[in-house]
This record gives sequence, structure tokens and C-alpha cells, in this order.
Amino acid sequence: MSRATVRVQDLYRAGLPSEVIREVIPCIGPEPPQDEDVCAALVDRVRHIRDQLAYQERQLAERREMLERYLSGAATPTGLAATARASHPSCSPAPDHEVRLPE
Repeated sequence: MSRATVRVQDLYRAGLPSEVIREVIPCIGPEPPQDEDVCAALVDRVRHIRDQLAYQERQLAERREMLERYLSGAATPTGLAATARASHPSCSPAPDHEVRLPE
């Protein structure tokens, strides 16, 4: 496998879309483009993609934490009346974060 192929596969694994990878290839090749601004702009674009991934990771962590709070009983979803949980035991959080399925 060529070194260029390995680099492209690494870029895919890093989460870069193919359109960005096509633009990056000249900047990682043996002969960089004459216009250095092209590669600098691509670095900025890759940083932006990285920042977007970090933002999405934070959002997922917040959502996961909220689900954990719901499942543990530490929080109640907005609009869910306490009486609904009392009258429907299957809606109550199960111990040890297990999900109870209705029978």
C-alpha cells in the first residue's frame, strides 16, 4: 500500500469528508502546490471540522448525562407529571439504570 493511500485512509478515519480530502491531497503530496495560501486555508477548514466534532461530542455527552439522570430518577422530563409515573410503574426508572419494558 502506498504512503499516499495510507494518508488518505487516515484522513477518512479522522472523519474528514471526501470533498475535503480531495482538496487536502495536493498539500500532503511530495510536491506541495505553488500557492501556499491554498494549504493554509485547508488547515483552517480542517480545524473548523475538528471544532464541529468537539461541539457534537459535548452535545452527545450532555444528552447522555440527561438520559442517565432520567433513568436514575434524579430528573423528570419536562411536562411529565409525577402522577403519570405513579400510575404507570413501567415509566419509573429501574434500579441500576436498567430499562423496564412494559409487560
